[in-house]
Amino acid sequence: DKLQLAGEMWAGGIATEYTPNAAPSLKKQMNNALESGAQVVVTIGEKELAMEPPQVNVKVLAAHTEVLCPRSEVVATVAGLLKK
Repeated sequence: DKLQLAGEMWAGGIATEYTPNAAPSLKKQMNNALESGAQVVVTIGEKELAMEPPQVNVKVLAAHTEVLCPRSEVVATVAGLLKK
């Protein structure tokens, strides 16, 4: 699902990186994001994907905020957060 999500982000004009490991630690992912200068991090959790509708976590690193948004709206949500 993360490769599919990355493809959707790229198609939406959003520069995107993802961790190719099957189950990378959240701490390692966050450190990588901070080192790369990422503004937003999207995490995909099994619990969130099991919700109806499926959800993902969107973290705004500079603001130290996090929102839960429908998986189907993540590209628009991230694009809107990056414009702020």
